Amino acid sequence: MRRRPLITSFPFARDRTEATRGYGPLPLPYPEKLMTQTATGAAAAAPTAIGVGIDTARYGHHATFLRPDLQPAAADLDFAESAAGYAQLRSRLQTIGQRLGAVHFHFRLDVAGAYADNLLAFLRAPPSPAMR
Repeated sequence: MRRRPLITSFPFARDRTEATRGYGPLPLPYPEKLMTQTATGAAAAAPTAIGVGIDTARYGHHATFLRPDLQPAAADLDFAESAAGYAQLRSRLQTIGQRLGAVHFHFRLDVAGAYADNLLAFLRAPPSPAMR
């Protein structure tokens, strides 16, 4: 039997080997809009880098937010694998942006199997007008 190309494509398929887990950049189609948020009237200073570490799991995720000095930028967040959970994450990101002014979010994920697929889709989606 001759080998043929797949008919169905999976846009979020990725290498799930242990060697690549948690490493490398997260390719986002709108990085300048999702990852940088400027509060209204904020000074034109360099944005504050905020590290967002997310540990993924089957029924929920855990996010940690750190400033450049490795101190918490906000309280940790446990959020569900649901639209309501992702709304909590977006709200927390907006709150950080409102409090600190111009911010640049750096996301790092601990991808546990396929449990991060919806989270990756959420992070890759165009931002809401409030996040621009």
